[in-house]
Amino acid sequence: DDRRLVDYAARLGMDLASLIKEGVLQIASVPVSASADYLESLASILHRIAEEGYVAVALDGISTFIPGIPQAKLVGYFRNIVYSLFHRSKATGLITMDLALSGIFPWIDIIGDVLIELGYELGLTATYPRRLMRLIKTRGKVPESHVLEFSIGAGGLKAYPLRPMKPGKLDLNRVFKTGVEPIDKAAWGLVEGSLALVEGSSGSGKTLILRMIHAEAPASCYVSLKGVVDGFMGRGCVESLALWNRTPLEIAYRIADLAEKHSPILIDNMELVYTDYGRDALHAFIKALYGMRGRSTLLAALNTDVMPTSLRGLVELYFDYVFRAQRMREEVSLEPVKTLGVARYEEK
Repeated sequence: DDRRLVDYAARLGMDLASLIKEGVLQIASVPVSASADYLESLASILHRIAEEGYVAVALDGISTFIPGIPQAKLVGYFRNIVYSLFHRSKATGLITMDLALSGIFPWIDIIGDVLIELGYELGLTATYPRRLMRLIKTRGKVPESHVLEFSIGAGGLKAYPLRPMKPGKLDLNRVFKTGVEPIDKAAWGLVEGSLALVEGSSGSGKTLILRMIHAEAPASCYVSLKGVVDGFMGRGCVESLALWNRTPLEIAYRIADLAEKHSPILIDNMELVYTDYGRDALHAFIKALYGMRGRSTLLAALNTDVMPTSLRGLVELYFDYVFRAQRMREEVSLEPVKTLGVARYEEK
């Protein structure tokens, strides 16, 4: 009933009760019946609601009665609802249905101006669903991204395109000194706004390197995808962005916000995106980071013990610098694999 829907939304952080009280939202519960007469009464109810001046009308749960009505009648009634009701009243119409029925009744795809497919992936070890929104059809418009991650919670629904920003150009003459001698010696410091990757096996010193840079750069921000930020008391910006309650792109957008105020951004345990959510999620996450190029210097640590060689190669393509870490007794050795501006460095 209406009360259950309001209570359910409240648990997700959405205050429908206030919208109903203000007259902005109306919820109408309609008994379900698999008959043509039912469709006629449903159409009249929607007409009345739209004529009251509402800018949007949502019809939820049509999957419950569609199988019991012949297709010929369904097509006629739904064309009337979509073209006559919504277009005449200029109200935006939203119809939800079970994805399994869209193949049985393809005419629904034809009638609508926009077709959105919702789904989710949990991954092998993830505890939080990676919800996906695929824009199958957008009549008359080309969306920024055809695939988005989205979350449902406090504040309603938030969507995250796969590429939130476009990468910018770098000025090779502007160099940031990390304070870590192997990096500064091998690459003459990192070009400001570039992306650097420190990869290595467990215990090779990747986290130590990020913490050393964090200690030397007062404007930096250390981000842990594991959620462990011990030992950073009083040392500036430290963020715990654990993957157990956030989607990868949700974290990427938070990192983009941090990049507006901090440089460099230091991302630890990036391999968890792959172990929790899989290859596609990691690829999307890396592309989102690449969209921040030119805005803030970014260094990420990647544990290669859990990464297939082919995937490591894909990740390395998006980074301007790649260093491989190896612990030699009590020291950390960094081997430069990929650097920017080699010709400029040779001239010096």
